[in-house]
Amino acid sequence: MKVAIITSKYPSKKFPYRHMFVHIRVKKMIELGVDVQVLVCTNKELSYSFEGVNVHQYNNTSIIKQLSSFDVVYLHLLNLYPLQKADGWPIYQHIMQNKIPFCMYVHGNEVQKYTARKYEYNYSLKETLKWLKKDLWVIPKMKKFVESAILLSYGKFIFPSKWMHQETQRNLDVKIKKPIFIPNGINTDFYSYQDTSQNRYKLISIRPFSAQVYHIEKTIEVMEHLPKKYTLSLFGQGKYLKVYKKLIKKKKLSKRVKIIEEFLQPKEMLEQYRKHGIFISTTRQDSQGLTILEAMSSGLLGVSTLNTAKPEFITHKETGVLANTPEEIALHVKNITTEQIEFNTFTRKASHKIQNLRIKDKVSEEIEILEKVGKRLL
Repeated sequence: MKVAIITSKYPSKKFPYRHMFVHIRVKKMIELGVDVQVLVCTNKELSYSFEGVNVHQYNNTSIIKQLSSFDVVYLHLLNLYPLQKADGWPIYQHIMQNKIPFCMYVHGNEVQKYTARKYEYNYSLKETLKWLKKDLWVIPKMKKFVESAILLSYGKFIFPSKWMHQETQRNLDVKIKKPIFIPNGINTDFYSYQDTSQNRYKLISIRPFSAQVYHIEKTIEVMEHLPKKYTLSLFGQGKYLKVYKKLIKKKKLSKRVKIIEEFLQPKEMLEQYRKHGIFISTTRQDSQGLTILEAMSSGLLGVSTLNTAKPEFITHKETGVLANTPEEIALHVKNITTEQIEFNTFTRKASHKIQNLRIKDKVSEEIEILEKVGKRLL
């Protein structure tokens, strides 16, 4: 089976974090014997290698010319950019017009209206134009593509969670029957369990400071309601850095909350997990939430807000903490971390649960669907 994985971004030495979830899949597919070619839709054509994977950047016209040579196309966040050679819409159109077998892994951004994340709106002209582009230009096109695929049965949509399936239907106003659910896989061999109970008063957050969706303010506010022995390490970079520094100072938490202005590679993340006991992620929405699950696999207590897809992967007071307010979150954290033995039992059980998301198993499920679609066994 020859698979074309088409996306709008891919990791490189200069930008190692771009759509890393795609790269992780590609590596595992190659390991499992699949003939994979990575095609990145961009304005500038370029080929390079990243961690043993050959990556080809082409404009939309060049990609379209190659599609007939593949058994199946796998779409991962192929974005729409009006009047640019990086615009994915001509590729979607070509797939529709020629009924090319495809699978689309739905991550969220490609199918959600701007109003699904209206907390990002700041009344600026730039954000207003973003809103208009997303809701009036992108969403109608994605709706057309999804409806065409459903009507003519030449493709399948894979969702990481039930919430993402419901969100897609709500935003596009479509009905997707017999959805396929395959969560993003976790490298449980790399993020292996280790007893972190001696670090149970040390919280860590690894989140970009570039978007309101991550709700770092709430993470900081949780620290207000925890005793002084609890500390927080905030790893990240982005335009809201000064806002968070100001809030930490205002809350008089400077001695207990430290911002480390850097992005971490997986090995560096694992090193930090070994030095902490709690991973906190107070995001406003998640289609799954990979980083917190990797931390839980490593033996940390996963703490998050109760919304969107999170209850599908974290069971409150059984494998992690899910609550709404900073006060509630802090209370549950204190209860679980009071006794070292109880904390150890709790986190060990959570790590064991994450084994159900082993990346090899999840990618194998994706390959099985791709083979069926490629053979038109829909």
